[in-house]
Amino acid sequence: MKIFTSKTIKISMLALFVIIGIVYLLIRQSSDSDNSTTKDVKSVAGKIVEVIIDEKGGFIPNTVVINAGDTISWKSKDEDGPHQIAANPHPTRTELPELYSAKLSVDEAYSYTFNGAGKYNYHDFLNPQLNGLIIVN
Repeated sequence: MKIFTSKTIKISMLALFVIIGIVYLLIRQSSDSDNSTTKDVKSVAGKIVEVIIDEKGGFIPNTVVINAGDTISWKSKDEDGPHQIAANPHPTRTELPELYSAKLSVDEAYSYTFNGAGKYNYHDFLNPQLNGLIIVN
């Protein structure tokens, strides 16, 4: 009587691959969640990060973590009205006065390069209840 038939070996190998895959996904998910504090935080090391203004007028992602010298590009996907990116506080924009876009209609974009480290709160100047945060390392 053979203990290890070819069918037994195939099933064992398949089970081993499934277990390795599950462990890999758990480790990856754990390391991804360690790098962010909220579900809607996006952290990237690239040069340009896109923030979408969605149909409901929200910023997606709402919080972005970047490095000094990186650029944020806000793009409107809202067909119901214009939006205007502005630094806080409303209406004076004194936190970062140069962060101030023209009115953005659907599919229009505004970009700004963040050169200094810090936390920058911003809002939609035309709808000040809509807020976002840029964290620059």
